[in-house]
Amino acid sequence: MIKKRTILLLLMLIFFCDCQSQNIGISYNERGADSTLYFEIENYMYLSSYEYYFSHFCFPSTIDTLFYFMFESLSLHSKQHPFPDNIKKLLTSNKGSFNVQANRNKLMVFYNDTLFFSTDKPFTCGEFCETGPYAGFTRNGVACHDRRAYKIEKLFNHFVWKRYARFVDNSCCQHIVDEDNLTLGYIGLTYNSQQDSLFIHNICSYKMELYKPYYSSLQKLSRRFCRKYNYDGLFYSAPFVFENQFQEL
Repeated sequence: MIKKRTILLLLMLIFFCDCQSQNIGISYNERGADSTLYFEIENYMYLSSYEYYFSHFCFPSTIDTLFYFMFESLSLHSKQHPFPDNIKKLLTSNKGSFNVQANRNKLMVFYNDTLFFSTDKPFTCGEFCETGPYAGFTRNGVACHDRRAYKIEKLFNHFVWKRYARFVDNSCCQHIVDEDNLTLGYIGLTYNSQQDSLFIHNICSYKMELYKPYYSSLQKLSRRFCRKYNYDGLFYSAPFVFENQFQEL
């Protein structure tokens, strides 16, 4: 799943602009003289906020967080093809003029109190559930996009599904069904290995309570993968069950 999103983001970047080789030496006050530069930076902000939401299930709350993710964690870049240095220097030198306002559904980036960029939540409840399982791993606060991470993602998703199947039966649990008659729901989860904490992010609006044994099993799985492969955190989507409210007394 991560690979598919990476390819999609790459195609989007090529579609919007192909101008990394241009010599960019203008200040932000002069950006109107180079619309190509403006759209390239705007596109990087979009790609960064998109990927950030898929890995954190929220928008970045500060410009430092947005820029750090943009420079260090975008899946489009690697050691061989890093983030364009000229744009990085330009954004960094003007960072004090930027401001971020974010809530659950919208991100707005201001430059000198003028709206520079905005985007909405990248998916609805139904779209997130249709995306299916995916997982990503972090080290030193940076998402890993190497071959091992992609390979481990498949293995991790396999174990998540096994745990889901173990705790779904007619005696204790049931599937969530929303207004679109989806029989399988997904939640977002983030795990911090230093705190040994697993955070639940309910993407959908309906009330959901995660079945406690299932939660504990996912926490143990997250802990084991981080320790075994030397990651300090991970993010993933998982099918969910909840305590049956109609059990016989």
